[in-house]
Amino acid sequence: MKKKILMLIILPLALNACVLAPFIQSFKEIGVTEADRIVLFEKTMKDFEVAWQAGRLSRVLRYADESNRDSLSQLLRKSKKNEKVVDITVDDVAFNEDAREADAEVIVKYYEVPYYVVNERIEMEKWIFTVNTGWRLKSKEVLSSGLANTL
Repeated sequence: MKKKILMLIILPLALNACVLAPFIQSFKEIGVTEADRIVLFEKTMKDFEVAWQAGRLSRVLRYADESNRDSLSQLLRKSKKNEKVVDITVDDVAFNEDAREADAEVIVKYYEVPYYVVNERIEMEKWIFTVNTGWRLKSKEVLSSGLANTL
């Protein structure tokens, strides 16, 4: 009998917690806490890499910060015209204190058109986070043969 009464008390409480789950998930997707922003960054980077590897300039530029959209667009157009990216790997990410900025070291494997020899380069990307826009690519530095080309 006591078990039935206990179950009658616990069951409604458990069901109420299920109702709050969508609100908690929405709260996490805003990126209010540092941990939430780090998780959002990983998802954003994955989506960015897929768009970049597919060569979809319009999808890639969705992740660009407004202040650098034009220079990133020019860099990506030139890159798309001369090369095909075959693999992207995030090698290291450094977040600032409150995880509102991130520096990502990215290894890019690509081949130059019309040659089909896969090359590798390291790029440094600077990302920033705002609650309104989420993670956005602020700048991109391509390191190649000891020479650096910065936007």
